[in-house]
Amino acid sequence: GEWSGQKADDMRMQHSAAHQRRNQKVAVIVDSGADIPEDFVERLGIHVVPVRIHFANRSYLDKVSMPPGEFYRELVNNPAHPKTSQPPPGDFRRMFEFLASHYDAVVSVNLTSRHSGTWDAATKASQRVAAEGKPVAAIDCKHASVGQGLIALAAAEAAAAGADASAVTAATVSAIERTQTFALLGSIDFAVRGGRVPAIVGKIARLLGLRVILRTWPDGKISAGGGLFGPHRLRSRFARFVARRTTFDPSRETLRVLVGHGDRAEDGQRLADELVAKLPAGSVEFCAVTDMGPAIGVHGGPGTLIVALHRQRKS
Repeated sequence: GEWSGQKADDMRMQHSAAHQRRNQKVAVIVDSGADIPEDFVERLGIHVVPVRIHFANRSYLDKVSMPPGEFYRELVNNPAHPKTSQPPPGDFRRMFEFLASHYDAVVSVNLTSRHSGTWDAATKASQRVAAEGKPVAAIDCKHASVGQGLIALAAAEAAAAGADASAVTAATVSAIERTQTFALLGSIDFAVRGGRVPAIVGKIARLLGLRVILRTWPDGKISAGGGLFGPHRLRSRFARFVARRTTFDPSRETLRVLVGHGDRAEDGQRLADELVAKLPAGSVEFCAVTDMGPAIGVHGGPGTLIVALHRQRKS
């Protein structure tokens, strides 16, 4: 026989919910479209529902049965362009019901609804569980990848501090409004293969040596927000592009920064270092680097770099 799919349950997170977080009132969930460093996930007890990845007739669970590095290798070598799909409502419902039995409420921070049905699946599941008397809120974060990750971190920190469901929800909504996300595609070829970009546009971009920059917009749309011509010092120019478009008040705010990379850890770290150097001295609370999953990587391929910045009010 041949494997057509794989499934794994995260028993570590279930153990954490059952035994280690009894003083916390609210559980925070993300779908795996969020890219968050593993140490943040473990420290804050964030629970993850995996997105599906499909290569032809084979299906995988994002970051469970297919880690990011393996995804990019398959993306390059497999002639079938992958498709991603939201977790079915049943996956969310099982997680919601389990966590609702250990917490007072559940808050789910989901991938932008403009480009995924993930929020809709989480909403349907939350309505079923809420009808059983267990409060669950599904929030459209209007971001993806590391942008979604920073928003989830804000929600999880509020929950870890003992906030109730309404306060965690308010912290999440506030974080959405104070987060920006930019991505430099590794290659436009993958977006063309996936049908996101017309072939003629891809041809023109290649002829002009244009590297497309995507960004998220307040309505949750992810679309072109600029571009860089030529291969010279791309990473440095991208860092400057992001720094110039980062809107914050250094006298009142600090910045939290997450940098994601498409199977290029060294480039991700160098981008993080260059970006911090271009921002006002002392303005960055933290800058962490993480693997980037398929939410954006499927459109940009290996070498894609993504940056999210979250304005944090000074205490």
